[in-house]
Amino acid sequence: SASMLSVAGAFLFVRALDPAGLGGKPAIWSLALDVIRTNPWTGFGLNVVGYQVVMGSTVGRVEMIYSEWLQWTLETGVIGLALALVYLGWLTWRVVRTWPVGVSLLAPALMTLLLSLVSIPFRLVPTAALSALWLGRLHAEVSA
Repeated sequence: SASMLSVAGAFLFVRALDPAGLGGKPAIWSLALDVIRTNPWTGFGLNVVGYQVVMGSTVGRVEMIYSEWLQWTLETGVIGLALALVYLGWLTWRVVRTWPVGVSLLAPALMTLLLSLVSIPFRLVPTAALSALWLGRLHAEVSA
């Protein structure tokens, strides 16, 4: 099934990039949540982590949060997160209504969204381009 393939792909991707598993990511996520709490509604602006919003840890300066959802929330606040979730909810509703249209694009789209919980696929050029193509094509197919 698409969800099992997504989980397996995300697990293999995380293991390939971080052989220790999640490594120091939970500590970074905790720092990010602390920063988000200081300006939760509107965030701090796009691409501010490491530049305008400096998060220090015992290991050093944090440049990436390693979770698209946390980074997006830090950058755009709860309002930006809500807008992203509304879009994903709308897309899910359209997929269900037009089933089986777009079914071939569900596995890569779900894998990317699942992976974005523990990594940064939308900030790496190759995966960002593929993600944009998959989600854009899925959007176009279920909107037609």
